[in-house]
Amino acid sequence: MNYLEIYNEIYSNANIEKKVVVACLQSADTIIREDVSTENHDLRMSWARSVISNPIQAARKMLPVIIVNPIVQSGAYDDGDLLWLVQTNINAYALIL
Repeated sequence: MNYLEIYNEIYSNANIEKKVVVACLQSADTIIREDVSTENHDLRMSWARSVISNPIQAARKMLPVIIVNPIVQSGAYDDGDLLWLVQTNINAYALIL
């Protein structure tokens, strides 16, 4: 993908945005139920609360890092890939709240 195609995927692809919203909500639910001794739990809980209060905004913040992933760019991704990408980036996004 060239830069314009990546930009269009981030800001114009409603289908992937909807899927990332669901992945963020699923991840937030997992965090709410995780053990309080989990590393970065307080920051992760802050992220989870922000997702629950505005899931679309949370997904839009996460979309750029997801769209530039080679698996997503190849078009050969599924919902599980999106969930994995969200979950592997939570700690980084929790730090910038």
